[in-house]
Amino acid sequence: EDIIASMWKSHYSDIMNSVEEDSQMSTLLGKFSEVSICDASYVSTRLVTHALSRAKKGKSCGLDGLAMEHFLYAHPCIATILAMFFNCCIVHGYLPMQFMSSAILPIIKNKTGDSSTKSNYRPVAIVSACSKLFEAVLLDLIDKFLGTHDAQFGFKQHHSTDLCVVALRSAVGFYHPSGSPVDCCFLDATKASD
Repeated sequence: EDIIASMWKSHYSDIMNSVEEDSQMSTLLGKFSEVSICDASYVSTRLVTHALSRAKKGKSCGLDGLAMEHFLYAHPCIATILAMFFNCCIVHGYLPMQFMSSAILPIIKNKTGDSSTKSNYRPVAIVSACSKLFEAVLLDLIDKFLGTHDAQFGFKQHHSTDLCVVALRSAVGFYHPSGSPVDCCFLDATKASD
């Protein structure tokens, strides 16, 4: 068991730390440095309440043993308490160790594939419910400063990869009737996240 745990630790630490800082990261950090705490207007009770309203139930507890339901079914004043706590984290630039700790579980990708191959597993991080709320609140605060390319369809709110298919069909429908050739290139980015 120790050898298997050590193998997963080594495998996932290599994957999770494989991204080097590049010019895009520098640009993103530059955008964040332009935002002052006053611009972000701190975390309000309304923001926390909004994050709680979007939280998903039935997920695993974090290492602290708290599930999202603990926050969802708590007294309504929990939103005010969390807002004060999140403000303290932002102002003091400090996060509790429980926010940065996670349990990484290997989940099989292809059940008909080779279950003894570590590349057939994807890591799923189990984090604390409170840190999920904090992330949701931060995303609401900084969302207006983040932009994506119009051609990005996946991992984007109100978009899906189905829209990519619609864009492809529209392009083919525009050029094909006029006799213009339409060339397509498809990329299997299975290991792009690695």
